[in-house]
Amino acid sequence: MEQGYIALSATKNNVSISLRGKVKNIGSKKLDEIFEKNAYMQSIYPDNTRSALEVFCLYEADGEFFDISDPAHIVRDSFAIGKTERETAGYYVGEGCIGCKLCYAVCPQKCIDITPKPVVIIQRHYLHCGRCAEICPKQVIEKEVLTMNQRERRQFLIQSLLRERPEYRKMGIPADEDEQRQLLRGLMNVRVPQRIGADFLQVQDDYLQDETAAKGITDLADLTPVQPGLYLWQGDITMLKCDAIVNAANSGMTGCYVPNHRCIDNAIHTFAGVELRLACAELMERQGYPEPTGQAKITPAFNLPCRFVLHTVGPIINGRVTEKDKNRLESCYRSCLELAAENGLESVAFCCISTGEFRFPNELAAEIAVQTVKEFLKKQTSVKKVIFNVFKDLDKRIYEKLLRAD
Repeated sequence: MEQGYIALSATKNNVSISLRGKVKNIGSKKLDEIFEKNAYMQSIYPDNTRSALEVFCLYEADGEFFDISDPAHIVRDSFAIGKTERETAGYYVGEGCIGCKLCYAVCPQKCIDITPKPVVIIQRHYLHCGRCAEICPKQVIEKEVLTMNQRERRQFLIQSLLRERPEYRKMGIPADEDEQRQLLRGLMNVRVPQRIGADFLQVQDDYLQDETAAKGITDLADLTPVQPGLYLWQGDITMLKCDAIVNAANSGMTGCYVPNHRCIDNAIHTFAGVELRLACAELMERQGYPEPTGQAKITPAFNLPCRFVLHTVGPIINGRVTEKDKNRLESCYRSCLELAAENGLESVAFCCISTGEFRFPNELAAEIAVQTVKEFLKKQTSVKKVIFNVFKDLDKRIYEKLLRAD
């Protein structure tokens, strides 16, 4: 079989996934890698019996994901492999909706936002049951297949954010794609923490996840430790797949509001999406005061490859570094590790806290970071792997020297 079409499905622990797409036979290529990553196959195909196997590559497909762990709030999503466009089938409410709310009354998932008119079906939770379409007195709910490529998604997001601000509504969208990306990032950066429609979030999530995938995700599992449990990696922390990454935040904790600023706080909030700022704002509202230096907060990572973001405020240096500054920086690292352990996380990636806009000397900051992490890893907690993430060559050389000196 050189190539063909296949449909696959699997279910485990109330989570199911299905795939439909094109496959091709690649012979024994990747076979050793498959056995290495799936050790149980060694007992099924011992010795040379694996030579009878052939590997098929699924190179273009559409898929669906279901999580029915909570029957009252089923989660579903669609995704694509090897395609620039994703097809999403579902029911959509057209013009002519009178806001009668009958659709909401019969919806088993209650996944219809009845606040606006026309009402909005929340696509990530619907079941395709069609009850809303059947009962609609105006027959304005129809099943459609929507297809958006990345450019269309980007333009949709820009238009949606421009409409939120009266002073921006007459602003044009540039034709150049890089300029569009800068405009979208800038609009996300200045947006205040507030809720937004489900349609926006669905398009945003698809867009950001595909943008990150196109840049290339680095998985901790593919990295080699410099020392047991300690890793050094140079790159963009928003592209790192691990349990949690650390954000060097400010005391407001809701991200950087400067359009297209190059700080890590700005990057993390941009590529996580607008929900991260809202989550941080809700944490701070409950707290009731600015975040003190040296403590830590945890939020979901939303559209980042990691699972969580640990937010900490480092010391700001104005002149000579004091003992208080050193202690506060140490507290940043320790607080993040303690919070990660409280949440049962195994891996944490640290950026170079306070060394950028906050002006902490790079070498001294690295010494404090390495010493604090090593001391913490001596304890019996869930945290077993720590990545020192650097962006500049200078920081890479400093950490290489510190980690290889032992």
